[in-house]
Amino acid sequence: QKTYLSAQMGTRAFLSRFPRAIRTPFPSPKLSYTPLDSTYRSPLVLGFRRGGSTMPKSVVLRIVTPEDSEIQVEAIPGEFLLQTIERADVSDFWQGGACGGACNCSTCRVLFDKDIFTLLHTQEDDEIDMLESAAQQEGDAESQNLFLDNARLACQVEVI
Repeated sequence: QKTYLSAQMGTRAFLSRFPRAIRTPFPSPKLSYTPLDSTYRSPLVLGFRRGGSTMPKSVVLRIVTPEDSEIQVEAIPGEFLLQTIERADVSDFWQGGACGGACNCSTCRVLFDKDIFTLLHTQEDDEIDMLESAAQQEGDAESQNLFLDNARLACQVEVI
């Protein structure tokens, strides 16, 4: 089993484990977020709305590689996850963003812990179509459903 995303803030941590079956031809990065501002105590919310001055200036994005090593990069509220991941230069195992962030492919798909996934804004129809197409590569129906329940396109998720 692999840890696909953990969100850690202070002593709170959410972990999610998924079977190897949800791996894709272009491995989806595993993500983790930690606010850099230690005074920030509210849950980190990812989506399209920014919430006042209590938001951290940046958060740490931890990308877990297929070999289970971690790469940390600073994510800036207001940017999309695709921009953050591209800055991390993980091209040796991830070929995301083939369409330049226009939601015309599914190469930037990432997997989230269910607790974090529920904090994300609602998916648009274009993103759902791309993810359903990507899910067909997952094999059996159970793996496809697990993928669809936890996957998003990095070009469609804004850090706030």
